[in-house]
Amino acid sequence: MISDLIEWSRLRRERSNVIHIPSELLDEPVKSTVTTSSSQKTSQSAAQAKARAAETERQKEARRLAAVRAMKEAEATQRRRQAQRKARENNEMLHKKVNERKSFLSEIVQYNKEKNRIGREHRARILALKIDDQEAYLELVQNSKNTRLQELLATTDDLLRSLGQKVEQQRRAGTEAEESLHENGDNDDSVKGKRDLLAGQRKYNEAVHALQEEVTQPTMLDGGNLRNYLIGGLKWLVSLYNNNLNGILADEMGLGKTIQPLSLVAYLYEFKNVYGPHIIVCPKAVLPNWRNEFARWLPNLDVVFYDGKPEERKILRDEYLNESKFHVLLTHYDLLMRDKSRLSKIQWNYLIVDEGHRLKNSECQLARTLAQHYSVKYRLLLTGTPIQNNLQELWSLLNFILPNIFHSSDSFDQWFGGIASNVAGASNEVHHS
Repeated sequence: MISDLIEWSRLRRERSNVIHIPSELLDEPVKSTVTTSSSQKTSQSAAQAKARAAETERQKEARRLAAVRAMKEAEATQRRRQAQRKARENNEMLHKKVNERKSFLSEIVQYNKEKNRIGREHRARILALKIDDQEAYLELVQNSKNTRLQELLATTDDLLRSLGQKVEQQRRAGTEAEESLHENGDNDDSVKGKRDLLAGQRKYNEAVHALQEEVTQPTMLDGGNLRNYLIGGLKWLVSLYNNNLNGILADEMGLGKTIQPLSLVAYLYEFKNVYGPHIIVCPKAVLPNWRNEFARWLPNLDVVFYDGKPEERKILRDEYLNESKFHVLLTHYDLLMRDKSRLSKIQWNYLIVDEGHRLKNSECQLARTLAQHYSVKYRLLLTGTPIQNNLQELWSLLNFILPNIFHSSDSFDQWFGGIASNVAGASNEVHHS
């Protein structure tokens, strides 16, 4: 009985522990399961959509990254090509500069070679002139590329031909030459292929020195023995005398321009029996020097030192000049012009003018006085001053010594003006080369 009660209590307790669930709630687990399945499908769709969206975004990002990468590669390729192009341009420019540099250096080398060649030719021509080898000089000129110098020498040759004709007429007759400086003379002396530029020089020399003789120092010169170049100067002066020509002795100072006229006077006295009278005109300052030189070299000649006051000069004229009891008269420019009425009455054999460049102006009083009032057979000018200052001055001197040849200033300017321009052109061509 008691065990039944215990069993019943146990069952009752078990029943009291059972929860009562309403019947409407008994179907809830099915409904929840259905709801859970639908929610899972929705979640899966959302996840799939999200996954697809993420994939789409990933693909877009991949495409964007690919595009960026392609753009960067394109930019890199473009920069590489630009760098390559710039490198090529730099290389080309470098090669061009190198070639230009090589060309420039080659031109410099060529220029130096040409300059050295011109220098060698110039030195060779100067050497030929120094040793008076005209044949070698003209051959060098004809073989050179200096066309202006060749034209100059051709023009000079024409002039020398014409002058040779005039000098020949002067030498033979001593009368005014008829032909003009415009006439060039014959050109028959030309060598086939190359013109003989020495033909005019030879013709001129033949005319100027047609009559020659062996010249030695006069024994009456007591001052000592003349040096070889002074003997050469004396020979030239004697040649001018023999060929009826006048000249300009234009040696530098200190080379014996005084002793050479003295030796000519002695030579004429000793070998030609020409005793004078000669007149030597110089600046008053050097008049005592001339007197001392005569006293040293020609003490046996009668030399009149024409200077002093009017009464002193009158005594000299009365004692010497009126009866021509002298060989040489020494005076200065002022007295030559002041006493022209008396001194011009004498027929002078030689007129020697020291410092002859004083006559470079043909219109100066000294030049007009000598040309208009004095009668002289031969004229000699002495000068150590350059006479090539201008053509007019040179013509004045040449007109004074050879008026029958250099009578036209216009013709002289035309001839020598062209030569002067050629000289300037030839000089410029040499320097620029």
